[in-house]
Amino acid sequence: MDFEIFSFLDESATIRERLIYFKDADLIPPKLKELVVKESVARYVEAEGVIGGRKFSLKDQWVFLTAPIKNNNMEYFHTCVRNYDKNKVIRIPSNTTVLLTDSKWLEDKISEIELYLNLSRTLKFKDSEKEQIHKDKQILIAELDRILLDKKLSATKKCKLCPALLGIMNPYQYCNKCYEDKVSARYDSEYRPIY
Repeated sequence: MDFEIFSFLDESATIRERLIYFKDADLIPPKLKELVVKESVARYVEAEGVIGGRKFSLKDQWVFLTAPIKNNNMEYFHTCVRNYDKNKVIRIPSNTTVLLTDSKWLEDKISEIELYLNLSRTLKFKDSEKEQIHKDKQILIAELDRILLDKKLSATKKCKLCPALLGIMNPYQYCNKCYEDKVSARYDSEYRPIY
């Protein structure tokens, strides 16, 4: 669905009516019906529940409907909608940096910042803080990368056949000695001469 289809109905139509129109409309040419799958409106319905009934312009409704909403930024999305409804400005994600060692918290914060940056492309925001938001995002990404790398490096892999530790870059489940023994045993059994 695109903005042209979304705005096809007159101004008095609700978001739900627009979604039902798109769902019921037959927009795919007959020759392409086997190749193209029509987009589901399910992801829009969830956002419609949050923004429905508010006095937003069609363009603002479209921006909120197509925002990259995820489970971890849904609460922030609700806050953005409420704040935009009252003040016509998007609220900046909180920048509390208490949990820089928690990867889940970092992922959630990065997701909120990405949602803010997406919404700020077309909705009103405080321009002076956008550059700082980008810097904060880069810091959070770097910290998340560091945590994930530490977890990866601290995970020790062991050989399935013996107690030998495997290197972090070893793609196999066996150490070199066990792997060679296993391959040679298979080779010997498959190619043993018959007398």
